[in-house]
Amino acid sequence: MVSGLAPRASTGSRRAADRLANPAAAPSGRHARIVDGSGGPEMSHCRLASQARRPRPGSAWLFLAHAAFCAALMLAATARTAIGAPAAGEADYQQYCAGCHGKDARGNGPDAKVIPLSPPPSDLTGLARAHGGKFPFDQVVDVIDGRKAVPSHERIQMPFWGVTLQKPGQEFSPASDADVKRRIEAISRYLESLQR
Repeated sequence: MVSGLAPRASTGSRRAADRLANPAAAPSGRHARIVDGSGGPEMSHCRLASQARRPRPGSAWLFLAHAAFCAALMLAATARTAIGAPAAGEADYQQYCAGCHGKDARGNGPDAKVIPLSPPPSDLTGLARAHGGKFPFDQVVDVIDGRKAVPSHERIQMPFWGVTLQKPGQEFSPASDADVKRRIEAISRYLESLQR
């Protein structure tokens, strides 16, 4: 060993020596502070030793609860869309169909009393019962649209809504056909909700 040079103490032993010399200045245990290297007097980047590099208690549960909440919101939005379809179809039904089929869809509309229709408008609330308890959604969509069936004398009394509901100036474009399909399906969902 070179004379005049004292052996250098390790960092850990210096901290231990400092704590022994002044125990009040160096808290220990739960309230011991860990400095992240700044070493400044304000210690703005310090954490309690008990919180250092450990996840907060319940953070996994908090994450799972947050994920479950987000999933519930998505399901609610999907359900609201499905529930909203009959409401959206109700407005079109009342505007275009209630005149003949009636506000309650029982075939007793005010226009049917004025215009002699043969056969009279159908009671649309019994469609599921007439088809073994299952609402014939696709068939109802096709009848409302009117463009898929070959016109007969009976069919001429009911408008071809697949043509009538086209967007003016955009008739039979993909966007207009998609809108017509959406509206007719919404009317069908509304009728499905009226089944007894």
